Amino acid sequence: MKRNSHFALNGEWDYAINAEREMTATAYDGKILVPYSPETLPSGVNRQVGADDYLHYRRFFTLPDGFNKGRVLLNIGACDQVCEVFVNGKKVGSHEGGYLPFSLDITSALTSGENELKITVRDDASSEIYGRGKQSYTPGGIWYPATSGIWQSAWLESVPENYIVKIKLTPDYFTSTLKLNCDVIGGGEFEATVMDNGEILANGVSEKGELTLDVSSCRPWSPDDPELYEVKINAGDDVIESYFGLRSFGRKEIDGKWYFTVNNKPIFHNGLLDQGYFEDGMYTPLSNKRMYDELKAVKDLGYNMLRKHIKTESALWYHYCDCLGILVWQDMINGGGAYSKLRINLCPFINLHINDKNYRKMKRLNPLSRKQFMTEAYELIDTLYNVVSLCLWTPFNEAWGQFDAVDV
Repeated sequence: MKRNSHFALNGEWDYAINAEREMTATAYDGKILVPYSPETLPSGVNRQVGADDYLHYRRFFTLPDGFNKGRVLLNIGACDQVCEVFVNGKKVGSHEGGYLPFSLDITSALTSGENELKITVRDDASSEIYGRGKQSYTPGGIWYPATSGIWQSAWLESVPENYIVKIKLTPDYFTSTLKLNCDVIGGGEFEATVMDNGEILANGVSEKGELTLDVSSCRPWSPDDPELYEVKINAGDDVIESYFGLRSFGRKEIDGKWYFTVNNKPIFHNGLLDQGYFEDGMYTPLSNKRMYDELKAVKDLGYNMLRKHIKTESALWYHYCDCLGILVWQDMINGGGAYSKLRINLCPFINLHINDKNYRKMKRLNPLSRKQFMTEAYELIDTLYNVVSLCLWTPFNEAWGQFDAVDV
């Protein structure tokens, strides 16, 4: 959902770490470089935020003349774990879950001239409620240092009063069609155009939020030929750009053996476990180029798949996988209580299995923990719905926080 509107908020912010929910002190601890977590060296802080701490962010901004087209949205790629957002002292929203993007309409809180933006964060890396990945306050072995706060990009964009909130692009390889669903505030029709280097391949108008286009002139997408096509969507005065790939993922039985398929043809998934940790920025790479170069090296080495291991990445990471032709297996983010080495590392290997509806033994006794897992899982599926390369979901990793697996 690329728009011709972007006001970057990455860069230096004021920060403070203390026990106060409301930042009453006028003096902050210093400067932090967003989007790096305070636990990292690039952030300039290099300090662990504890479960009982509040992490406070503050910065000022002045919008350029003509920037506001009607509504102004604040976008944050990810902020771990629970945050409240204030503009000029007015609360404009909040978000729970440290691995997913969110957007807030801040229009009503804006003033002419300089504006103050504050974000207050709580993060408990040992919480049984929220997804936490491989974060730990006692890192070592397969565990890594906990990260807190904003760890993906922050920016503002402006939209008309009636604007596109969400799109779903559903390609059907077998019928050579593309179904588009478009949620527009205020309703109304939208127009969609599929292009290849500016050449129009398909076009249509819908009045009911859904449209199906004939894309039989598009070449299929595959790891060997990752062909992508531009999609432009107009809804009133709002214009966005996106893209899609015509492909199908599935499985097929041949001579009594099952195979994964891409476009109904067998394919061997040859890949790596990608934990998404960087030696300097932990959850966040030092540059987009370094992120791309790593993925390009994966493909150059002959691999065609990565399993994104109990972590999410920025939309740009998935875009690079789409462009390079790297299949993505996406893990859900694990949570629940403390792990039992006996239960996870030993029991399954001597054929001792626990019914995962036994929430106490599976460390999912708290119903809020199970509810939050499903909330984050649905939001993750929704967020990554349009990723061309995403072919498989992993609900649970090695029974970590597992419950009701068949139902899930």
